Amino acid sequence: MLIGGEWVESADGQTIDVEDPATTQVFTRVPGGSAEDIDRAVKAARRAFESRSWARMRPLDRGKIIENIARKIEENGHELALLESYDNGKTVHHALSVDVPAAVDIFRYMAGWTSKIGGRSTRSPAMGSNITAIPFASRLALSGRSSPGTIRWQWLHGRLRRRWLPAAPSFSSRRNSPR
Repeated sequence: MLIGGEWVESADGQTIDVEDPATTQVFTRVPGGSAEDIDRAVKAARRAFESRSWARMRPLDRGKIIENIARKIEENGHELALLESYDNGKTVHHALSVDVPAAVDIFRYMAGWTSKIGGRSTRSPAMGSNITAIPFASRLALSGRSSPGTIRWQWLHGRLRRRWLPAAPSFSSRRNSPR
C-alpha cells in the first residue's frame, strides 16, 4: 500500500489474496490494511498538508503532474483494463472502452483547471452538457476503511477520480471525518 509516497507493507504483516472472480485463482497478494495503517496514512496526510508543498507549487506545474498521470493511464490502458477485469470480473472490453478513456479524459480535464480556479460557474463539456461546474478550492480526501482488516483500493473510475482529482488542481487537501 502507498503511505506517505512510499510502498509499505501492512503494520501487522497481513496480506490479502486477490482472486480472479471468473476462476477464483489468486493472481496477487496485497497488504491487508489495519487501523494502525489508517493512522499512519492520516499522519502522512497531515504532514503533507502542513508542508504545503503542493500549495506552493505553481498551478501550471500541478497541471503538468495531473496531465502526466493521464498520459501514464493512457499508455498503460490495456494492462489497467486487464487488472480491472481480474479484480472485479468486468470485461476487458468495457474497461478499455469506457473506464480507461473516462479516467484519461477526467484527468486531462482537471489538469486544465489548474490555471482556472476561481469563483464562477461554467459548462462542463467533459462531464456532459447538462452539468455546470463551479471551480473552487477543495480539499483532498484521505479515504480509509478498516473492514475485516482491509483498506480497499478503488480503481481509477471510483474514489480516486471523484474525491482526489477535483481537489488536485487547487492548493489544498481534504480530510473526511469518520462516519
